[in-house]
Amino acid sequence: MPSGIGVTCFAGFKLGVTRGPQATALLHLGMEKVLDPVYTYMDYNWVALFIVGAFVLVVICLALAAVLRPHRPDFAKLTTYECGEQTIGSSWIRFNTRYYVIALMFLVFDVDVVFIFPWAVAFRMLTFGDTSLYFQPIGPAALWEMIAFLGILLVAWLYAYKRGALEWV
Repeated sequence: MPSGIGVTCFAGFKLGVTRGPQATALLHLGMEKVLDPVYTYMDYNWVALFIVGAFVLVVICLALAAVLRPHRPDFAKLTTYECGEQTIGSSWIRFNTRYYVIALMFLVFDVDVVFIFPWAVAFRMLTFGDTSLYFQPIGPAALWEMIAFLGILLVAWLYAYKRGALEWV
């Protein structure tokens, strides 16, 4: 590959001649691969075909269900079902909002585990990189981003604690 002509593309490959039939990419393993521009964009056609196929399949399934399902509403089907018991009184009663606040606090601190666990598993690769993968490590920024995330959660927890949202009685 001639020197001075190389350009780095978004995926990190060093591109040689970027136009014409001789377009090449120098992979991170030192191998050179010829890129065919038409073939490269043809891969996205399969994604579009898959999305259209999924949409058509969903429409067909919903149409078949609408045609084939029985539609016989009666009084028993239209009544309110509450744990197998007959409902007594109005359903418009007041609930204590603490139930909802506790549920929301649980979701907030449960969802943060979804973000912290993969970060903790990939922390070494995020900080130092990996020799088997072409990955640009971000270094200490990985740690500082998680500290900022946990700081925001701590502020939210302190706010809820000061407002008495975590007290049950």
